[in-house]
Amino acid sequence: QSIADLDVLAETLKDNLNVVIELKSHTDYRGADAQNNILSQKRAEAVVEYLISKAIDKEKLTAKGYGSTAPIDSNETLEGRQNNRRTEFEIIGN
Repeated sequence: QSIADLDVLAETLKDNLNVVIELKSHTDYRGADAQNNILSQKRAEAVVEYLISKAIDKEKLTAKGYGSTAPIDSNETLEGRQNNRRTEFEIIGN
C-alpha cells in the first residue's frame, strides 16, 4: 500500500513542478528518544530516495524525522502504535 501511495505522490509532484514538500516521519513511543529520532529520520530519507528514483527533483524534497514527539493515536494499543509509525508530507513551498 505504501508504494502505491508514494507512486501517486510522485505523479502529483510531476504534475505540480513548483511544489516543494517536507516528508515528516514519526515513530511510536517505544524505544529511546535518540533511537526513535534516528529511525524516523532514516524513514523520511528512504521516502525521499524513493521519490528521487521516480524522477522527482531532490531540491523539491526535505526529509525530517520527528521521533515520537507527535503521536496521532494512543501508544497504549497495537493499532495506535501502528498509526503513530507513519510518514506524512506537507507542502512547504509553491
